[in-house]
Amino acid sequence: TNLGWFAIAIAGSALTYLAAAENLAAFVPKRLSVVRGFLVQLSTAFVGLALPVTVGHVTVNARYLSRQNVDAGSITAAIAISQIINVVTTVLLMIAFGLLTGSGISRFRLVPGANVIIGLAAIAFLAAVLLLVPQSRSRLAHAVWPRLRSVWPHVFDAVSQPLRLVLGILANLVLTLGYLVAFITSLRALGAHPPILAGAIVYLAGNAIGSAAPTPGGLGAVEAVLSAGLTAIGVPAHEAIPGVLVFRTATFWLPIPAGWIAYVSLTRSGTL
Repeated sequence: TNLGWFAIAIAGSALTYLAAAENLAAFVPKRLSVVRGFLVQLSTAFVGLALPVTVGHVTVNARYLSRQNVDAGSITAAIAISQIINVVTTVLLMIAFGLLTGSGISRFRLVPGANVIIGLAAIAFLAAVLLLVPQSRSRLAHAVWPRLRSVWPHVFDAVSQPLRLVLGILANLVLTLGYLVAFITSLRALGAHPPILAGAIVYLAGNAIGSAAPTPGGLGAVEAVLSAGLTAIGVPAHEAIPGVLVFRTATFWLPIPAGWIAYVSLTRSGTL
């Protein structure tokens, strides 16, 4: 591995934690410390060992904001909006990069597979059953609806301020840029030079799969999707697979010990 390219990959990985902190802070009605926010996001790398990636981020961020005396409604709204912007930004970037590479929207599989449809149908059936049973409907009405009703004003307050939305979107774009830098430079560290836009599509697809995978950090799923995607765009397997492993070293494995140090420090100081 070329250590110069690997160092840039690590810098790109570090940038993602700073951007994630700013993405969250953009929708919180309170000024938050940039340094503390960076350390909180870094600690999610350690917490993510025991939880799927999205669950770990939500849990740590909710606890952090709670310790900063942010009310429950604002916490829920801030985390929800930041996650929604992340999803929307990823989808739009995939479509934009696909059009720029000449592949067009028709090359994307926008129709979900059978397993996804079956899963959604099962969730819809369960929700219908719960709503039809008087006891469960009553509990949902008394336990869930008041919470949702208290969150909506905070959501509307956040999205009604254009500056917040712009800052959140910019932070999310910087986060994606950091991962793309880490991904491309990790491949270059092994001598692979894929087209940047095609490589970006491969990363975004792997990121989407990793966010949905039930394993910590999308472990296994991300590596498989990224390796398959790289070979599909012409990168030889003997460069694609080691390149993906270098990328995961910079963005998943190395942040774990740093995240553990941040988590212990923040816990002792009462931040988490």
